[in-house]
Amino acid sequence: DRGARQAALMLPVLLAPLGIAVAIMLSLLVKGWAVSHSVIVQVEPAWIAGEPLGVRVHYVDGARAGIEGSEVSLRLLDAAGEGVAELGTLREGAEPGLIQGRFTAPAGSSGAGALELELRAPGRASVRERVDVTVDADRSARAGEHTISTSQLNWGDDTEPQPEAARLNVRPFGRLLAGFDNTLLVRALDADGRPHAGALEVALTDGEFMGQVGSSDEPPILFHGRADALGLVTLTGPFTSEILGLDLRLFPAEDSAKDDASEETAETEAEKKAEKKSEKKAEKIAEKAEKTEKAEKIEKAEKSDGANAETTPGAPSEPAEAGATTPKPLASRHVRMVSFSGAVRAYAEPLAVRAGETISLGARPLRARRPVFVDLHGADGVWLDTLDPPLVGREPPRDWSTAGVAPGLLQLEAYHYFNKPGESAAVALFQVTEGDPAEPSSLAPLLERQRARLDVARVEKDFDKELEQRYLKHLEGAAKSPEEVATARRWLTGTLPVHVFNPPAAMSTRTREEEALRITKRRWNLGLYWFLVLGGGGFLVLTTLLIMRSHGRMARATARALLGDSITDAEELAAIRQAQRAVLVRGGALIASMALGLVLAIVVLNKLVWEF
Repeated sequence: DRGARQAALMLPVLLAPLGIAVAIMLSLLVKGWAVSHSVIVQVEPAWIAGEPLGVRVHYVDGARAGIEGSEVSLRLLDAAGEGVAELGTLREGAEPGLIQGRFTAPAGSSGAGALELELRAPGRASVRERVDVTVDADRSARAGEHTISTSQLNWGDDTEPQPEAARLNVRPFGRLLAGFDNTLLVRALDADGRPHAGALEVALTDGEFMGQVGSSDEPPILFHGRADALGLVTLTGPFTSEILGLDLRLFPAEDSAKDDASEETAETEAEKKAEKKSEKKAEKIAEKAEKTEKAEKIEKAEKSDGANAETTPGAPSEPAEAGATTPKPLASRHVRMVSFSGAVRAYAEPLAVRAGETISLGARPLRARRPVFVDLHGADGVWLDTLDPPLVGREPPRDWSTAGVAPGLLQLEAYHYFNKPGESAAVALFQVTEGDPAEPSSLAPLLERQRARLDVARVEKDFDKELEQRYLKHLEGAAKSPEEVATARRWLTGTLPVHVFNPPAAMSTRTREEEALRITKRRWNLGLYWFLVLGGGGFLVLTTLLIMRSHGRMARATARALLGDSITDAEELAAIRQAQRAVLVRGGALIASMALGLVLAIVVLNKLVWEF
């Protein structure tokens, strides 16, 4: 009986630290819980039946590392959640957990629905996710994000204003990228916006381009000659610096001919030359007759006459005919350009193909081993396809069929990081035409796109909207031959302001998974908190009552054993009471220490372990 009472008294003393230990271990266990997986899905939310579409899925674990051996099955569901069509199964390619490819929206389907993705990987339970989509006969075009070079080097731009007598421009084909081969389009126009007929000289004053090093003292000449019929000169070569400085010098035409009166002026010049020849012939005949008449005169007179004959005005002197004096430039301009901070160059060859034909698409990175993801966007900005597997290093371009693609201006985007490429995406444009790409009429969509973007902000100094409108009107009527059409297309596609579409982010479950885990952790932590507060408080109250009860029983038993039933001695009674108080003090100290330990445990767990 006595042993049972002692065991009952010891039980709370043992349960207290055991309960705290259990709470601490559970708290640490809950804190260690983490997201087991997450899914990133990139796909268009608006479909057109029968249209090709691109899709990319990234299946990662809690540490955001790709899960090896992943594959995904795609299925279209209707609004009721019933299966409409199987869209195929895709498997991981270049990286673990990265799945990408192309599928075709099923014909005959329409309305709201969902794309169901079932992800599978070895050793893991399958995961199902759904993305809301709509299938319709039409959709609105996507608006790309306008991007320009934000380098601080732009603040030191010392590009000169346009000269009064001419309009000189240098624009990169696409973007100016250090470390790659670049193409510069130089345009030489008269003040009225028509192509200049005289010579153009391009000198490199700063930077490294086309294998030349710029110099302000003796700049190397990159080009000297006449521009083509559209006023354009194309310079292509490696660019290996951050800044490019060019001096443009425009020389007067050899004649005063204008493009709209060249034949008439040529005929006038021919008539003048014929008149000059007739005059020269008449002068020679008169000179010969004069010499004959004076032949009988004395030798001195003959010499005098001969001397007079040599100084007689006649044909121009030899130096005048050779044109030894260097012509003075009609106009000049210094242009400074800054490289865009990109690590990939995208390209398409040729720049235009007929619908249904094949085009070569490629990308060149600075990082030889890092894969380059290449996406195709349609004329309305919709993500149509992605090259799979991604390009690596200096891989040759790949053929891509335009079958099933609506005609228009398509865009190629290439980048290293697919989650959020942003302005780092390299862009290349190419045209899919209904008719012959060599026909001048094929330029109409490009001219329309250029006119629509004349108000877009640009880094170029002194951008003249009215001049561009006049030049576009000139191109509309001047580009007639296949060569001129190709040159005009290069200018129209290469000088458009860059707008990046990026693959549409349809789903990212990481935030959802983390929020669900946070809610679960909060519930467990709240439970452990109240377990310690209520359980610990109840334990302290119970322990206090047990101590007081046990103390009273023991005090009475001790008094009976020592003094019997009656206690008369005051000193002995005081000693007994003092002993009882001492026992109570020790019991109170025990309760206080246990309460302090409980409070400290709650505070430490709240500060270091629990998450609410």
